[in-house]
Amino acid sequence: PSIALARSLANLNYDTLLSIDPLKLFLAQLDTDNAETRVDAMRRCFVVANAIGRDATLNQLIPFLANHVNKRGELAAEKSNAAAVPTGSEEDDEILLILAEQLGQMVI
Repeated sequence: PSIALARSLANLNYDTLLSIDPLKLFLAQLDTDNAETRVDAMRRCFVVANAIGRDATLNQLIPFLANHVNKRGELAAEKSNAAAVPTGSEEDDEILLILAEQLGQMVI
């Protein structure tokens, strides 16, 4: 297990961990400001898709990922405009690369 995942779950007991919905955990990890946690979560995208099934992947996971990418892109654009220079984040670039790899593994 990853250190980032363990840190994000440190305050939960065992029974709670067993009952966590894989999609909710994944979404919570992607919505954090911690780049390491987001990268770690994205590496598990394919596993989450398999765990939640085809319908939830198409109706919940894919739309969330599309919105997430758009939101992160808008934030980067705002930072770039405010700074008057490009401010691409290496972590965001890594997340997009991992996302592309994970989506390539999904057969819907």
